[in-house]
Amino acid sequence: MGTDLNSLPSLVFLIIAVSCLFCHPTRANPTFLLRECEPENTTSPTNATYQANLKILLSLLESNSTTPNGFYNLSTGSEAPNIVYGLFLCRGDVSTDICQDCIAAGRQNLLKHCPKKEVGIVYYDECLLRYSNEYIFSTVTYDTSFVMRNVLNVSQSGFEQAVAETMNQTAAQAARGSEKKFATKKAKLTQINETLYTLAQCTPDLSSADCGNCLQTSINSLQLESKGSRVLGPSCGVRFELYPFYFEALVPPPTRPTSGEHRISTALVAILVPIAVSALFYTVFPQPF
Repeated sequence: MGTDLNSLPSLVFLIIAVSCLFCHPTRANPTFLLRECEPENTTSPTNATYQANLKILLSLLESNSTTPNGFYNLSTGSEAPNIVYGLFLCRGDVSTDICQDCIAAGRQNLLKHCPKKEVGIVYYDECLLRYSNEYIFSTVTYDTSFVMRNVLNVSQSGFEQAVAETMNQTAAQAARGSEKKFATKKAKLTQINETLYTLAQCTPDLSSADCGNCLQTSINSLQLESKGSRVLGPSCGVRFELYPFYFEALVPPPTRPTSGEHRISTALVAILVPIAVSALFYTVFPQPF
């Protein structure tokens, strides 16, 4: 009996999905989102000393990308205008290996695309990597944030309010954190028979008050009528979706240990499929706070 050509796409998808049951998620390619270098529209390079310090800084950040809390900041250079400040932040639910891979990719990205710029930041789904000629530690930065949204909307009454309330609860939990200012939450939306998944995170060097303010500003910029939306910022970020986009098995309650590699791999499959589909419906635009 011959093979039905119409069934081939489904068959290929099934093979990929089954094979991913045995994937190890700690060595995944990071998902690039966007990059920004400043100053824009100029070809005038920074001085050679600053460029040399930038290369040293990015190398040191990569070498420290195994920190337990997924965050690190430092500066190189002894005096202005040659001092470079830099930091990285990995998403609170990813493994150390994924964090390390993401920072390595970010370093190469910035060296390639922002080699002679005073300021650079690159966002991946799993991390952000940032440097500047100005002091950026323990300081909230609002002016370089971006909003992403799913172009598909939800029209049911009460949806936006439910999303806002759940996001506010998630933000409050993240702001209370110490080692990691990171939180996730899910809620059943009875009006549309869907589960809402939310995430909020700040750089851990921020105070609880500054983190809370940053997250609230970001929440105010979310496109709450969409099926999903996120705000990417250098100091904090928020996101909601109608599918599980984070490794839920890696963010259990404090007293509940993870149940091993198999559970993590299965969770990865649950995340990969909706991400691949929903990415087709996303758009991004800068948000002037």
